[in-house]
Amino acid sequence: MNREYLGHLLPATIEEKITPRQTAVVVVDVQNDFVHPDGYFGGSPALQAIVEPIRDLTVAARAAGAGVHFIRIEQEADGSSASAVWISEALGKGYEPRQCIAGTWGAQIVDELSPLPGDHVHVKRRRSSFRGTRLEQSLRKAGVRSVIVTGLAANGCVEYTARDAFELDFHPIVAFDAIANATDQPGHSWAPHYAAFLPEQNLVTTGQITSIWKVPQKP
Repeated sequence: MNREYLGHLLPATIEEKITPRQTAVVVVDVQNDFVHPDGYFGGSPALQAIVEPIRDLTVAARAAGAGVHFIRIEQEADGSSASAVWISEALGKGYEPRQCIAGTWGAQIVDELSPLPGDHVHVKRRRSSFRGTRLEQSLRKAGVRSVIVTGLAANGCVEYTARDAFELDFHPIVAFDAIANATDQPGHSWAPHYAAFLPEQNLVTTGQITSIWKVPQKP
């Protein structure tokens, strides 16, 4: 059960950390240019594989009363939202930073995960979902204390979002079957990486989460 320490109430179990009314699912950058076969990057199997687990998780979240927040990264066609640092890194990795241009099909969230009324959508310009958005304010207004981070990339925007969540005093929960990198590495292969800065109980699967949320919750 929750225990008190130095005036703070500490959740002792994953069940306590993801009480639905105090939890939000954050879906990072699952957009056409990354995931769809016709998108800018051609949608590797690893990226496409996370869509169904994320869909299942968002359905369960809405039913349980948890928040659902979609994050979209966007760039301006004229490059005005980029920087020398941002562009240089992309070119160094072998591609031009022309993905997810504002107003294009490629910047849209994939059809399978289309936001529903009551969901939240935030547009960002950099890796962390908290930088330059109103995500933090929206979570605090809703009384959220834990965020379940999903999406892509495992070693990029998902990690930056999880780390910033921790620094902002949210419990970051990472669902490993719902994150991916551009390679075909399965999400769970990133567990040792995330275990370096997150408690082991914060590293879960969507099945574990939805199983917990099927249990009747106390008011």
